[in-house]
Amino acid sequence: MHAPIAVLALTFALVMVGCGGAAQATNYVEGELLVKFRAGVSEERMAEIHRMLGNRIAESWPGIRWYRVLLKEGVTAPEGVQQYRSLNEVEDVEPNFKAYLGTPSQGGPTQLPQ
Repeated sequence: MHAPIAVLALTFALVMVGCGGAAQATNYVEGELLVKFRAGVSEERMAEIHRMLGNRIAESWPGIRWYRVLLKEGVTAPEGVQQYRSLNEVEDVEPNFKAYLGTPSQGGPTQLPQ
């Protein structure tokens, strides 16, 4: 008689964990990526790639070849990462992760202003 209750409790716990994961906020800015191009890729080619994918440059640091990119509407950060990773000209790409100040002893993390 205890086995069915244990199975039911385990099933409920797994469902709750699965639902909780879907409801959690992301730790990155949705709709934004940080993209680094390989050495030797021209500024013109970098701009062409962003346009080709339908994205816009929000900020650039050409000396280190990094760009903060605004993804076109409807494209998620993980989808954008895959798009840029498939290109030979791209050295690195990642979501624009959120930064936090503070520690749990100070009352928990505080998000930096956007």
